Parts: sequence; structure tokens; C-alpha cells
Amino acid sequence: MNRRFFKLFLVWLLGGGILLGGVATLLFMRFLDTPLEDSRQLTIEKGWNLLQIAQHLEENGVVSSAYGFILLVKLDFTKSVSLKAGEYQFERGETPSRILARLQNGTVVRHYFSFPEGLTVRDVAERMVALGWTDAKKLVGDVATMKKLGISASSLEGWLFPETYRFVRGDSSLEMLTRMTRMTRKVLEQEWANRSTDLSLTALEALVLASIIEKETAQSQERTKIAGVFYNRLQKRMRLQSDPTVIYGIADFDGNLTRQHLLAPTPHNTYAIFGLPPTPICNPGRASIHAALHPENSEDLYFVAKGDGSHVFAKNYREHRINVNRYQQGNKQASPQGKHGPP
Repeated sequence: MNRRFFKLFLVWLLGGGILLGGVATLLFMRFLDTPLEDSRQLTIEKGWNLLQIAQHLEENGVVSSAYGFILLVKLDFTKSVSLKAGEYQFERGETPSRILARLQNGTVVRHYFSFPEGLTVRDVAERMVALGWTDAKKLVGDVATMKKLGISASSLEGWLFPETYRFVRGDSSLEMLTRMTRMTRKVLEQEWANRSTDLSLTALEALVLASIIEKETAQSQERTKIAGVFYNRLQKRMRLQSDPTVIYGIADFDGNLTRQHLLAPTPHNTYAIFGLPPTPICNPGRASIHAALHPENSEDLYFVAKGDGSHVFAKNYREHRINVNRYQQGNKQASPQGKHGPP
């Protein structure tokens, strides 16, 4: 009797196991075929284990079952499964297998950070803070940071190359600043290698000059011409008398450049000092760096804004005064002597 009962029990157990296995297989196949109904964006944090990741995916509606996802991972015999942390965008219609592939490949969301030519290091830092890099303002003026980046200066002014940079969530401020300074070095080295052979500027001085050119004009055809004016003035030991260098030393500049400003003895004020300022006054782009290393060969020593974004040039002060009277008559924001007045 007991032996017969035991045989019946084994048959029942085997049949039940097969049935349960079949049901489990059907459920798992249904799980694999269930597509994501709506797009989802979520972050997988560093240090999470498989269970935490699976539960996070289920809680956010990315997969229908955390345990189904764990089984899928365990059944992936093709390679050692490593799920990468980061911010992910899962699209509507994706299946669990595709979602797993994203996590294995680390196909994270890429963001973009860009800024135009001519911004100061403070401007760039403020934009970085707005995107979540809260320590950016501190780092751009931090001596220890300068050493890490290999910059022998009091700040990163001039060394943050204007460009569009890709980043992922988790990239640090230092990583971003490293990319920017590397790009400046790369561009400066490329332009330096093809510079005009008769220049008496160092690479750093060229970067300083490029920053002044960047602030003086947005007209591409004028850059080398303006570079030529500054180079001529440097050779003749004339003050550069560039308004942007004065403005750089004014805290909270309100747009009105006065005679008092021109006379203020700030380190960057080229109305008060001879030669180039000690550091760049903004972050120049490639075109201005190129212009600084390829100044136009001319006799021009002066230029003044025409009011339409362009400038008119002069070889002597008499011509320059005529241009000032013609183009800046009644312009209260013009320098009292006109831009680039007498030495």
C-alpha cells in the first residue's frame, strides 16, 4: 500500500513539476515579449547590485517583473554580464532583452554643454553651475586645480576653449575643465606650428592677444587686420589702448566707459600699461588665435568702431581723429579719446 502510494506521489510530483515548469516558461516567454509601453528615463546608481537594478526597473515601469529580468541576466551565457551605472533613456517598444543590452553596453544619455567665443572664465563657470556643477566657480580660480591641469596662472582665463562638449551625468567639473583646457592646448599648438615666422610673441602672449581680438570684433574679415594694428603698436612701444582690457578690470561694468575708467591703474588696463596684459581677458576661439599668429601686414595704428559692428582703420592720429568725429560723434559710450587714441 505504501509503495503504491509512493509511486502515485512521484507521478503526481513529476506531472506537477512539468506543469509548473511549463507555466513558468510561458510566463517568462511572455515577459521577454512584453515591450515597453512608454519611453522612460531613469538613473542606475553606482554600487547597485542586480536585485536593486531589477527592482528599480520594475518600479519605474521599464520591465514588468524584477525577477524575470534577473532570470534573463542569469541566462545570458554569451558573456560576463556587467550592468553599468548611468542615466538611461529607454524607448517605447523596447523589449527586456534590448533593455539589458543597453545596460550591458553602457548606452547612457549624452548631454551637451557649449559656450560661444569671448566669454570670461566667470561666465563659463556660471553656466556650468546652472547645469549642476556647483563647484565650478571655486575650481576655475583654485591654485591646486591649476596645477592639476598644468596651467601656470592665477585662473583659467583664456584656457577654456569655446566648443560643444558631450558629457554624461556623473562627469565632474574637473573632468569638464580638463577637456576644455586640452582643447585650447591642441588648437594653440596647431596654430602655433603654422604661425607667421616673423612674430616676436610667445604662445602665451599670442593667447592673450587673441583674447583682446576676440573682444574687439565679431567680424571675421577684421581679425587679422586688428591683430596687425596691435602688433604694430607693440613694435613701436605704443600702448595698445584697448577698451575691452579696461572693461575687464571693472567690477559690475554698467556699459558706460568713462575717462575715470581709462585712467584706473588696473593690471589689464592697456591705457595705463605698456605691452600686453598679464593674462587673457576672455576665452578666444580658433579664428582669433589664428589672427593673433597671422597679423595683417599694414601700417595701421588705429581703429574705431563704425557703429554697425565693423571698424575703420587709420595709419596716423590725424586720420584717426577724423574717423572718430565721423563715426562716434555724440556716442557717449565711446572712449573720450576715441578707441586707440594717442600713445
